[in-house]
This record gives sequence, structure tokens and C-alpha cells, in this order.
Amino acid sequence: MAVKQMLGALALSGLMVSGSVARCADTELFGYMESMRDNLQVITRNVRGGNLDAIEQEATAFAQAVEAATQEVPYALSNGSSADLEDYQNVIGDLYAAARSLEDAVLAGDQATATAALNEMSQIRRTGHGRFKARSC
Repeated sequence: MAVKQMLGALALSGLMVSGSVARCADTELFGYMESMRDNLQVITRNVRGGNLDAIEQEATAFAQAVEAATQEVPYALSNGSSADLEDYQNVIGDLYAAARSLEDAVLAGDQATATAALNEMSQIRRTGHGRFKARSC
């Protein structure tokens, strides 16, 4: 029941956002996604290069952007069904868990776990973009 109430509140907040936002590029979520993209490029390069020490700040910033994105409703879903919102929340929740795993691995200097978390995040990103990005912007 609490999940349904949360989704209802998110849907209502999305309705309020959609009334004041002309396009998705004007949303907070779009800014968080741009931040994730920028940090992920640096993270990917350095994880693949075995240079975890160089990306502590980016790993933390990425996880913080994902955490902030969990509180947002995608522009295209602001008038959507609660099932779509729940699907988005599941995908972004999975990304958040993987981002925290990556951050922990980077801080611990654990290359194998960082690589696994990066691979998981890449798969989740593809899933999320496939389900939501085409409908959003």
C-alpha cells in the first residue's frame, strides 16, 4: 500500500512539474542525467584503464546524481500510468544500487568489483534508455 501511495504522490508531483515545464530538457531529471553521462565517461575510461584512484569524486558524484534522479518523474511519464512509474522506479533503483557498489569498490580500490559494477550499470543504462529515453526527449 505504501508503494502505491508513493507512486500516486510521484504522479501528482509529475503533473505539477509537467504544467510548469515546457520540455524534458528543462527538468531537474535531465540535469541529473547529463551529470551521470559526464561522470560515467570518466569512470568508464578509468575503470577500464585500472586507475581507480583518479575517479573517487566522479563515482561519488554519479551515485549522488542517481540518488537525486530516484526522486524525479520522467517528463514523458508525468501523465503516465502508475505501472510505468513503478517500472522507472525499479530501473533507477537498480542503477542506484549498482552505483553505490561501484562507489564502494572505487573507495576500496577493488578493481574486479568496480569492473563488475560498471558492467551492471551499463546494462541497466541500456535497459532504462530502451524503456524511457525515446519517450522522454
